[in-house]
Amino acid sequence: MVSPMAVERLQRGDHACWLYSDEPQRLTATARYVQAGLDGGEKVLLLTESIRPDALLAGLDAHGVDGAAPTRSGQLEIITADEAYLATRGFDPEVMIAGWPGVIASARDGGWSGLRVAADMSWALRATVDDSRLAWYEAHVNAVFSDTYTTVVCQYDRSRFPATELRRISAAHPATIPVGADGAWEPLLHVTRMTDPPGLRLSGEVDMSNRPAVAATLYDGIADGAHSGREFVVDVAALRFADVATAELLVAAARTGPAGLAVVGCSPALARMMTWVAEADGAGAEAAVPGLRIVVRERAS
Repeated sequence: MVSPMAVERLQRGDHACWLYSDEPQRLTATARYVQAGLDGGEKVLLLTESIRPDALLAGLDAHGVDGAAPTRSGQLEIITADEAYLATRGFDPEVMIAGWPGVIASARDGGWSGLRVAADMSWALRATVDDSRLAWYEAHVNAVFSDTYTTVVCQYDRSRFPATELRRISAAHPATIPVGADGAWEPLLHVTRMTDPPGLRLSGEVDMSNRPAVAATLYDGIADGAHSGREFVVDVAALRFADVATAELLVAAARTGPAGLAVVGCSPALARMMTWVAEADGAGAEAAVPGLRIVVRERAS
């Protein structure tokens, strides 16, 4: 079971995989998630599969969420998964990703303070979507959601999805809310897209449980920012932990960035790992990988 309080730890820019095994408890936590969005003046979008839209609205009401007025005003919108993910007569991850910026822009134009989304992903079982395509979608949509406006949770029923699929899918999210998460749970990683300079801010921890999400967001960001001709910046000052594979990822990304890559706010440990990875002939990291710039964070006095 997931504590309803766990969802309150999410912040704008988060894209979390929410694992559950108890439908009534999911509804309780969803109600809390929805109420927080309504109270915060956010547009709330629910994509439902296991429960009909009218039944979901009634369920929210039973949990103390008055959805009638927000539905009339457009603040709360409940649609079926078919309308969202299968509108093109099948799941097309690239089309789906391309559609999200319009949804976000519409929420902004409506004057809402943010966009809050909860997606029941059980439709993927009915549509027999290949898990690799679904994981690809979840990883690459991070580039869209990693702003400071959007909060998204993707709900996966652990009792219905195979464990091997869930491992791949959850790793495509920066954070995962596991079954049994309590009120002390916190997202493992926050990924925030920066525009000036172009780049990403990583806060928390990067390991094998979320590295695919980081890799996709990093490479997509570099590709999107290539037209600017500016160095791509990865701010890791708030990164508490990064393993050797993360250092390898950053160095590899520097080799592909057309205008160079700066990793700023590095801990001494991460800087050493990146230098070790990048060294090809005993030279420093910048010499071994042209375009890579490592900036170590200043020690607190």
